[in-house]
Amino acid sequence: MIGPIAMLQRPLKSLVRADDGNVGIMFAMLLVPSLLGAGVAVDYGRSAMARQALQASVDSAALAAAGSKLSTNGSTALAEDIFSANMKGLTTLKNLQVTASKDGAVITVAASANLPTTLASMIMPSVKISATAKAKARTAGSGPLCIIGLNAHADRTVRIWGTGDLVATSCAVHSNSDSAIGMVSGGSATAKAASFCSVGGTDGNRFTPSAQSQCPKVLDPLAGKYTIAALAAKGITIDKGCDNTSGPVIKNDAPPYNAGGANSVYVFCNGLTVKSGGSVSFGPGTYVFFGELLIQAGGRVTATSGSTLFLGAAGGGRAAGSLKVQAKGSLELTAPTTGPLAGMALVQPVVTAYTGGNTPAITHQMIGGGTINVEGIMYTPQAKLNATGNGDINTTSQYFAAIADFVDIEGNGIFKMTKPPASLGADIPEITSISGPAAVLMK
Repeated sequence: MIGPIAMLQRPLKSLVRADDGNVGIMFAMLLVPSLLGAGVAVDYGRSAMARQALQASVDSAALAAAGSKLSTNGSTALAEDIFSANMKGLTTLKNLQVTASKDGAVITVAASANLPTTLASMIMPSVKISATAKAKARTAGSGPLCIIGLNAHADRTVRIWGTGDLVATSCAVHSNSDSAIGMVSGGSATAKAASFCSVGGTDGNRFTPSAQSQCPKVLDPLAGKYTIAALAAKGITIDKGCDNTSGPVIKNDAPPYNAGGANSVYVFCNGLTVKSGGSVSFGPGTYVFFGELLIQAGGRVTATSGSTLFLGAAGGGRAAGSLKVQAKGSLELTAPTTGPLAGMALVQPVVTAYTGGNTPAITHQMIGGGTINVEGIMYTPQAKLNATGNGDINTTSQYFAAIADFVDIEGNGIFKMTKPPASLGADIPEITSISGPAAVLMK
C-alpha cells in the first residue's frame, strides 16, 4: 500500500498511467449525456420547424374555409382537404390528425401529429406537436371609403362618441390602427355605414353593421398628390409670397377675396378671424392659410364657387395653418370639380410637428350649431379632424369624405358622409373601397 507521502512523491506521469481505466470510464460517462443533449437540441429544432409547418397549414385551411361561404359540412370538409393537401409533402410526421368545426362565421381547424426523434430517441421515441387556427369571414365594404383614420398604432384613431349620429350608408369607414381599440364608439351615438373595419380591434356596439377587426391596411390613396411640389408641377404655386399679412378680423360684411381664378392662389400669412356678425366670401381658387382660420359663433364664410382651403406647415416664422369653426359659426365650402384640386375642399399634406404618435400634432375642429356644409374631401393625413357640437353637419352635402390621422366625431348632431355622385364629374377622386381577403385569422 502506498502512503500519502509516497503518493506525493510519485511522478505525475505514473499517476496518469495508473488511472487510465478510470479516465476512460469517466469520459464515457460524460459522453453519453453530451450526445443526448445534442440530440435533444437537434430534435427540438426539427420539432419547431414541423410545428411551424403545421401552423401554416391550419391557418391557410381555416382562411379558405371561412371565406368559402359554403355550408357547415362543406366548409369543414374543405378545410380538412386543404390541410391534407398542404401536409402531403411532410412525410416525417406520423399519426397526423385534423378536425374542423364551424360556429356561425368562425371556422376552427385543429391538427396534431407525432414527430419521430433521431439522436434523442434513447429517451423519447417521438415528440407530439399540435396547432390550432380560427378564422372568420370578413364583411367587405359595399361602397367607396368616406372616412380613413390613417394613424397606424394609436388608440381611437376613429372615434364616434356622444349622442350624435354618423350617417355614411353609401360608403365605408376604416381605421388603419393596429391598436386593440383602433375604432371605438360610445355613449348613445349611432354610426351607420356600408361597413366599419379596423386593422386592429374595435370597441363599442354603436356600429351598424357591426365593426370588423383585423382588416387589411388601406394605403393613403392621395399620398403625394397634393404636396407643394406636386401642385407646382400642375401649375398651382402654393409656395409664393404673402397676399395678406395683417391677420384680418372680419366684424361685418366684408368684400370678397378673389384668388384670381381656378388655378390661382391667395395666401394669408397670419390667419383670418370672422367674428359674430361678420361675413366674407371666397371666389374660385386656392386659399392658403398660415395661422388659424377661425369662424366664431355667428360668423360666416362662404366659398361655394369652387374653392380649396390649403393649410400650410409651420416654418419660416409662420405658424401652421388650422381650421376652427366655433359653435353656431357657419362654413359653406364647395371644392372645384375640375383641375388639379378637383374634389379637394381642405388640404394639409404636411404638419411640421407630426410624429405619428398617440397625440395629434394639430386638430381641426368643426362645431355644429350654425350652417356647416362641405362638398369635397378633407385631406389632413398628419392632423386630427374633430366634428362635434349640437348642430347637424353636411345635411345637404352631395359629397363629403375625410382622410386624417385621427377622425373624431362626437356631440349631439348629425354628421353626414357621402360618396361622389356621377354628376360631379370624372375629376373627383373616389377613394378606393376596401379590398383584401374574404376572411381573417382571429387572435
